[in-house]
Amino acid sequence: MVFQSFNLFNNMNVLENCLSGQLTVLKRNRQEAKEIALENLKKVGMERYVNAKPSQLSGGQK
Repeated sequence: MVFQSFNLFNNMNVLENCLSGQLTVLKRNRQEAKEIALENLKKVGMERYVNAKPSQLSGGQK
């Protein structure tokens, strides 16, 4: 899911934000969700930001 506005949880880091929907909506187990999230972050060049909070990202990175 890609949002046009920044619908990120400010108290969560990038990885936690990526896991949120997978765990709650898709009911994936945590390990599977993490693997998918990391794979997708790598595809878009964001893997180094997994521990960053939304406030630490640029508008384009959000």
